[in-house]
Amino acid sequence: MQYSRKRYLDSKGIVTRPVYSQLEIPVWELLHEMKYKYGRTYSELISGAIVATYAAESEIYPTHPDAQSGQGEAGD
Repeated sequence: MQYSRKRYLDSKGIVTRPVYSQLEIPVWELLHEMKYKYGRTYSELISGAIVATYAAESEIYPTHPDAQSGQGEAGD
């Protein structure tokens, strides 16, 4: 299946992509740009994004089972 780069106009005449593609640019294109901008490897960029996402979810969902105190902490 070939990726389509077709663009569509929304009701305000703004160029958009189909709903299935929420990002303005593909993830790999973004990673490629960030790799050269920040001089980091793909692994570093991806792991940093995962950590940032987990931290953001912990703030949004403070009752997440992994965020409960006393479970799995060293020194208890």
